[in-house]
Amino acid sequence: MSAAKSHKKAKKPSKELVLMAMRNNKWDYRTVHGIAIETKLPEAVVLNVLKESKNEIRSSIIRTKSGKNLYALKNRKSAIADVWWAIKKMSQDKYEASDDDI
Repeated sequence: MSAAKSHKKAKKPSKELVLMAMRNNKWDYRTVHGIAIETKLPEAVVLNVLKESKNEIRSSIIRTKSGKNLYALKNRKSAIADVWWAIKKMSQDKYEASDDDI
């Protein structure tokens, strides 16, 4: 086998790497930045893969505290689950006491 062929076999396609990162059981939702770190791919490549993988991955209605988009595997998190999580989180934030309240 030539060196060129073995090199091609060793390198996984970007989409496969992104999907592997999305399947990481440590996370329910992923940011482009987090996936880029895990896969060692540029953020622009990760974002492109996410946009092209609408059959497997969807953009969540939930955002990070700083406003970054979150992504989830369709077979792990539904849009209904996003809505439920958002309602639950808003309720917790509203009713949790802050240090100023004590």
